[in-house]
Amino acid sequence: MNSYKIETTQDQQQCYHFIGYSTAYRLFFLDRDAQQSPLTDLPPEDHDLIRHLPARERISQFLILPPYHSAGHGSHLYNAMVNLFLANPQIRQITVEDPNEKFDDLRDFNDLARLRHTSPEFCALTLNTSATIAMQKDKPLPVAQLISAEIYDSISHTSRIAPRQFARLVEMQLLSAIPQNHRKTSRITRKDRATDLNDRAYYFWRLIVKQRLFMHNMDQLIQLEVEERVEKLEETVAVVEMDYARILEVVGNRAQRVKALGGKAGDMFGGMLKDVIDVDMDDVEHDEEHQTGPGNDSGRTPSRLKRKRVLDDEDDEDAAMIVETEKQKPVSSSDGLRAVPATETPKSGKKKRSKMPEVIDLE
Repeated sequence: MNSYKIETTQDQQQCYHFIGYSTAYRLFFLDRDAQQSPLTDLPPEDHDLIRHLPARERISQFLILPPYHSAGHGSHLYNAMVNLFLANPQIRQITVEDPNEKFDDLRDFNDLARLRHTSPEFCALTLNTSATIAMQKDKPLPVAQLISAEIYDSISHTSRIAPRQFARLVEMQLLSAIPQNHRKTSRITRKDRATDLNDRAYYFWRLIVKQRLFMHNMDQLIQLEVEERVEKLEETVAVVEMDYARILEVVGNRAQRVKALGGKAGDMFGGMLKDVIDVDMDDVEHDEEHQTGPGNDSGRTPSRLKRKRVLDDEDDEDAAMIVETEKQKPVSSSDGLRAVPATETPKSGKKKRSKMPEVIDLE
């Protein structure tokens, strides 16, 4: 898909300017959840199997030429592609091949804004703060007690967003419902017994994020001592939270500017977005000395954050949010989750105690 603009010259001639392009390819797969098989349920006299197989669309290349940066063209192109994919019932999932940091931001901004505009159920997502979590050894966090699995699966199926990306967007939305002054670890010392519902929600939110990070990095974490494992998770959750706060601030500013320009939320996916320049990368960068973390009394959200995390949180299209499955191991956490034994034997059958890098640069 190409992006271009048309200008009319003084002599009334139309001039086309190439702005950028994006490519995608389609992966076909067997839908194990389907009630009927596309191999046996083809329409009569229709043997074009490719048109009936479920598929994943994978964005492979995405380029906006430098002269057109910071004008919303990337968001225009991305949303145009997503609209095209959603219009095709054959496509069950929209994925991205090895995204870099800037594309991750563009994707986060637009996916979150789209869900907030098109899905009232997503906007209404909240944590069940009345839940009593009985942590058990060698059992995963019962996420289904905190978030309705039925609603979660329904929104995920409708939006067709890749599982891990959707899990991150849900975490962002849940974090946005927790007031800034309640996002402090000093307020959750009583864990799920905290008297304030916002403190309890923050405690449960941290558990959900830690479990996702643990499952994504299990092979590395089980090689560490319990204390070091907890430390790595704590540091990574802090960075993830700061990153989410930055994204939420940008998306909120974009919605406010669209409204101020006289448009509606849906205009973020149309022509008005070119006037909402503050969502582009050049407008959200700033120096590291101005960054603040969760729990900082300044209350300021970092506009730009170098994504260095202790644990890997890169895009993995096959990873999904954990909704209570017996096969998964629990995360070790100072918030109360039981630890996987540090001497547990990895899948290779050999005990490994290699030192994990202090920081993994995701670039």
